[in-house]
Order: sequence, then C-alpha cells, then structure tokens
Amino acid sequence: MLNEFSLERPKRILESQYNDDTPGGLIRAIVKDFPPFRTAAKPNEWEQGYHCVIDTLWHIANEFDQLEKQENQ
Repeated sequence: MLNEFSLERPKRILESQYNDDTPGGLIRAIVKDFPPFRTAAKPNEWEQGYHCVIDTLWHIANEFDQLEKQENQ
C-alpha cells in the first residue's frame, strides 16, 4: 500500500495538466518525472533505458490507481 508521500507524483502531474491545457500537457507532465538518461552507446545500455521508461510508467500508473482509490473512500 502506498503512503500519502508516494501520492505526491500523481497529484503534481494532475496539477501540471490543469496548468497546461494544451493537447500534450499531460504527456509533458509525465515525461518530466522520468529519470534522466542519455542516448546509449551500446545496445545493452539502450535496453536498460527502455526498461527504465517502462518501469517509470508502471509506477506512475499504480500511483494514479492508489490516488483514485484514496479519493473514492
């Protein structure tokens, strides 16, 4: 179970979306939360970066689920 502190990211993303009502506002808000990584020199490094992106999206999605459950209580 996520605690209140871990719900800071989805709340911040939603707030950013409301402040930027352009079509890409939500995507920009989410991408700003990704860990920085540079273009990989080797295929293995590229694969690690790819998994980093997928893992980050997974965590953000779970945090949004937890936020929605909390708000519906």
